[in-house]
Amino acid sequence: FALAGVSTSGGVWLVKTDADGNMQWNKTYGGGTAHSLIQTSDGGYALAGEIIPSGAAQDFYVVKTDADGNMQWSRTYGGEHTDVAHSLIETSDGGFAIAGHTGWLFQDFLLIKIDADGNMQWSRTYGGEDSDIAYSLVETSDGGYALAGESSSFGGLWLVKTDADGNMMWNRTYGGANIDIARSLVETSDGGYAIAGRTLSFGAGSNDFWLVKTDSSGKMEWSQSYGGEGDDRAESLVESTDGGFILAGVKDAVRHQWDGHPIGGNFLLVKTDASGKMEWNRTYGGDSVAWAKSVVQTSDGGYTIAGENSGDFWLIKTDEYGIVPE
Repeated sequence: FALAGVSTSGGVWLVKTDADGNMQWNKTYGGGTAHSLIQTSDGGYALAGEIIPSGAAQDFYVVKTDADGNMQWSRTYGGEHTDVAHSLIETSDGGFAIAGHTGWLFQDFLLIKIDADGNMQWSRTYGGEDSDIAYSLVETSDGGYALAGESSSFGGLWLVKTDADGNMMWNRTYGGANIDIARSLVETSDGGYAIAGRTLSFGAGSNDFWLVKTDSSGKMEWSQSYGGEGDDRAESLVESTDGGFILAGVKDAVRHQWDGHPIGGNFLLVKTDASGKMEWNRTYGGDSVAWAKSVVQTSDGGYTIAGENSGDFWLIKTDEYGIVPE
């Protein structure tokens, strides 16, 4: 497995493990933070996040490495405003696309397309009069892109569909009277989309996991919430090999004693069927302060969850039922 984020000593941190989670090597790059990691078609890695150049606002930060984590190139993208990258994908032409937000007091979705060497090909912004932040990006089967995140301009989860050049084709919002935010997006096997995040409008507690399923044009087919009375927030989503979905995030998030910001609780893993009905859920963490950020389904049918636990990277490997065999 490979994990990326930020090291407490400063800088983007990339950790490579073997199949049992034992660290093989780790590398740091620059003074930034990574929010997204992919393995590239050449066997290397690409990471995207943010960095603060000297005397400037935050910029998109992208690092490309070889298979051993040695940096091949790094690039920054941005202007005079704050620019933060949240999602990175390798595109079908061998380049990359990066999604995040740009702005100062109010933000817009920002989508940047670069070639394989990091040279910018184009950039696009999408948004309204208030703040709109893209957290997840996919290249769609028609060669375009889909971005999902939160929108204060239009209310709730916001899904934007573009063509291959980043021109908006359509957009949709999903949500209720309260705050609803998208954190992870997948194009589903039936050509539609599934979006995971959190809802205050339709859950049972202060926040609940929320899963929205749409058709190929973004029309909602169904939505489901999962959670209890505590603060539960989904961060990552995959469509499982059986056609269902797996969501990972935080359960019963506790808040910082000074500023009230949620800082973590337990990992929460939720498995659903193809219609969003919960099949099972698991929590991991006990008395620790943990927050799951990413989940993948592994080749053995199980799941691996990555996040943080009391200030450290934390990696959990489960079987197909979310159970840690050991």
